[in-house]
Amino acid sequence: MLIAVVTEYPRKMQAPSHLNPDMLAAANINPCSFLATDYLNHFNEVVMLMEMVPDMPDMVEEVLAWEPCDYARHFDQSVFAAKSLAIEAYHEAPRQTRFAFDAVIADLDKQIVDIQIMLSGVDASSPIDPALADRLMMAIVNELRPAIDKASGIINAVDGAFPCAANDEGDEAKARPQDAIDELFN
Repeated sequence: MLIAVVTEYPRKMQAPSHLNPDMLAAANINPCSFLATDYLNHFNEVVMLMEMVPDMPDMVEEVLAWEPCDYARHFDQSVFAAKSLAIEAYHEAPRQTRFAFDAVIADLDKQIVDIQIMLSGVDASSPIDPALADRLMMAIVNELRPAIDKASGIINAVDGAFPCAANDEGDEAKARPQDAIDELFN
């Protein structure tokens, strides 16, 4: 049994002065989480390919070619206009936020690799087995889409569990550290 004891509220989080909220927002980087939704394209693309597999079995080859790619490497290899800023902001993201985000991404990577293993025996030149197609679609609906949504929620700071790094008004008391810890285990 894991027991987390937090005795005081986190100190007010401030964005490093060179990462001001307006600059982050202008670059499509959330000024609270310091993360950019562009990273989720890496997952949305493979899910879109998976959704095509039941009707187009030859798409299996592209699904199997997908590889996990961490946040920094994704932006380093991307054409995202502010890719250096995205990488720097990720490294400056609030620790709780980045920890929760990285955990969701690790789980998402594992789920996709598990699906790749499931699809590895598919003959791309033959119709896909209907039972396998059903399992694939259920995995997309019940596992992948919710995980992508959870990652998106962290990026967009929608759940309020993590203090905003750009918060200038001292609202950190609204988000208790224990709430963030509890959220990680939900």
